[in-house]
Amino acid sequence: MANAPRPHERAGDSAAIRIYCAIMSTETTSTPPTSSADAAPLDAQPSTAPYLVSGGGWFAALGRAWLKHFGWTCNPHVPGVKKAVLVAAPHTSNWDLPFSLACSAVLDIKVSWVGKHTLFKPPFGMFMRLIGGVPVDRRVRSDAVKNIARLFSERDQLMLMIPPEGTRGKATRWKTGFYYIAVEAKVPIILGYVDFGNKTGGLGEVFWPTGDIEKDFEHLRNFYGGMKGKHPEKQGVITLDPDEGRKSRGAED
Repeated sequence: MANAPRPHERAGDSAAIRIYCAIMSTETTSTPPTSSADAAPLDAQPSTAPYLVSGGGWFAALGRAWLKHFGWTCNPHVPGVKKAVLVAAPHTSNWDLPFSLACSAVLDIKVSWVGKHTLFKPPFGMFMRLIGGVPVDRRVRSDAVKNIARLFSERDQLMLMIPPEGTRGKATRWKTGFYYIAVEAKVPIILGYVDFGNKTGGLGEVFWPTGDIEKDFEHLRNFYGGMKGKHPEKQGVITLDPDEGRKSRGAED
């Protein structure tokens, strides 16, 4: 089997990789769902177009071939839920994209993501929607958590992928938007992963947030603690902003 890819960083400068990086850099608010945020609401109705990342036929075959070529395996576990926030971690490199897509193809998982509205302009708009994208206009100030959570009530099935680190560069800590979206939408969080240390990816447990974010983040640390991104030094620490726990406790009082 071949070793994991070791290209120069310029190898990730293709159009597809640049688009992916822009998608993955889209941040959701980290405030509880009871407060407003500086991110923007959805500027269009959820796409009903069929996904290309749907796991059947040639795409599944391509995914299996990619994983085999690099000596990777994909955890065959598929959670039996129709709606969830899908954590994408660790996120440290452009190479997270092809391995994530390969696993989603093999597992027949239809993945959606929220991206900057500018990505959906011609000529790429139709393609962005075909691969599960939903545009967000960040120029409008509104409650991003509630607007993104609303997607779950508008669809019969939705796996919404969110990278908590928010960037493939060095991240100080995880952002908490993904958590509050799940709480607001009353859906579970699926712990997805791409572990370059063990050359494996897939979907872990189905985790229901309790509302006690400090306790729940401890659970997340235990799950992701031994996993490594392609560039481990860039991984964000799975911890809260010093004020985050106090915000959560204040909301409960």
